[in-house]
Formats: sequence, structure tokens, C-alpha cells
Amino acid sequence: MKYIDVLNLNMVNLLAENPEGFYVDNDIYLALSARAFGQKILHIGQPYRVEEGRLVMVTAGWSRIIANLEEYELHTGMAFVLPPDSILEIVEHSDDLDMRAITFKDLPPSAGFSHTVCLQLTERDVADIDNLLMLLWQEVHRDPKHLEIIHHLEAALFLSLRRLEQQTQASSKVAASHQEQLHHRFVALVKQYGLTEHKVEFYADRLCITPNYLSSIVRRYSGLTVMQWINRHVIQQAKLQLKYSDLPVWQIAESLNFPNPSFFSKFFKREAGMTPNEFRLG
Repeated sequence: MKYIDVLNLNMVNLLAENPEGFYVDNDIYLALSARAFGQKILHIGQPYRVEEGRLVMVTAGWSRIIANLEEYELHTGMAFVLPPDSILEIVEHSDDLDMRAITFKDLPPSAGFSHTVCLQLTERDVADIDNLLMLLWQEVHRDPKHLEIIHHLEAALFLSLRRLEQQTQASSKVAASHQEQLHHRFVALVKQYGLTEHKVEFYADRLCITPNYLSSIVRRYSGLTVMQWINRHVIQQAKLQLKYSDLPVWQIAESLNFPNPSFFSKFFKREAGMTPNEFRLG
């Protein structure tokens, strides 16, 4: 397997051989069926840095993923938007998993997404998205391509998704509660400080609440403890370095603020079920 440090358009273009059912160039990746190519370059249990934003619409099967530390279950008829510069890890998936997929970058602020979105689509929603994807498919295969038309179609697609997101929020009739907002802020803090700050008190202080209150909120909205969130972040960063760098284990342990390589190896085996070297060679 060729190592993928950052999953971006350039890397996908390099790995694409005899493309069938998808199109890729320096501006866009569009797949009417991402099954074969996705299985070729994405592997269960390995985190990836995703440079451009992605939209996937599941057309068959199911998948369980971790995106930016949060876990999602995707099923047929669901749309998932991953913002640029995200960390993605596939936990498991069905053998028949398939999806449509498209990248996005440099969209107008009104159309772009800086947060993760997971939507259950109606049959009408699926048909509307399919229509826009087919228009894009036709445009990227024209010779010569008209980039302005392609960009406008992309913007229309993501504006439609933003409208669906707003409709979903409105139908729930309840804005995010204060506790939900605290949980989202906590997750953002873990992504920012999780490699150096491992105490509940640090995050509670940042959120101006007590450690006990933070622990109860995190458990209520995720089913995980504060330490499980921190450990998830650390183990993903460890996996990235083990797979996509030639750094020795002791140096990776040092970069992740472990007191020594032995402590790091014990932590990694507890969280990943194998030693760092076993993961690197797997």
C-alpha cells in the first residue's frame, strides 16, 4: 500500500488507475460509485487527514466512522458532509457499502461547510442531489470544461444541503441546548489541546464549569468519559505517525508527550489491541 499522509486531490489523482465510475483532476473528485476505489485506498482502523471537504451519499450498505473524534453510523439514504482539514477513520463497514462522493473547496461562504453534517434524506432529497451530481458529471466530461459552470453547480449542490440541514434543525423545534454547546466546545478543545492536556480540570476551567459537571455532560451526550475522548485523540495521532512517517517509536512517544516509550507502547496496545510496531507493519 502506498502511504497516504494527506488524502487530497493530488494524491487521489496519483493513485487513480483506469478510473471507472469516478472523475478526478486538480479541482474536483466526483464519484457516482466510490466502492471500488474507496476500498483500494481506505483501510479500516487507519486515520486519514482529509484536506478538501467531502460530501458522501450512501447508496448501499452501512459504515461506522470516526470523524473529528466523533462517531457516526451511516446507512443507505444518508448524506454526510466532512469539512476541510478533517481526520477520518473507518471503524467498520458492510461488504456492500457504496456511495456517491464529491469534494468541495473554495466555495462561497454561504455554501461552504466548516462543520460536520449528517442528514437522513428523503427519496425526494436523494433524487434532487442525484440530479445535481449528474449535471456535474456531464460538465466535468465536456471538452473543454467550463470551470465557472462547474463551480456554480457545486455551489448549488452545497446550498441545497445547507437548506436541508436548516430544515432538519427547524423540524426538531429545539435549538442546541446549553449543555450540547458545552459538549461541542469540549470536543473542539480536545482537538486543540488533547496531546498536552490530559486532566479534566483543564477543560472544565476553559469552559468555566466544574469537573464533575463537565464529566456528566460528556457522558450524557456521547456515552464516553473525558479521558476516553482524550485517548481517542491521542491514539489517532499516534496511528497517523506510525503509518505515515519513518520516525522511531521512541520519537513518536516523545512527540505525543509520553514519559517514555514503554508507557506509550502499553497505552497503544490497550487502546488499539496491538503494539505500535505491529500496527506499523500491519
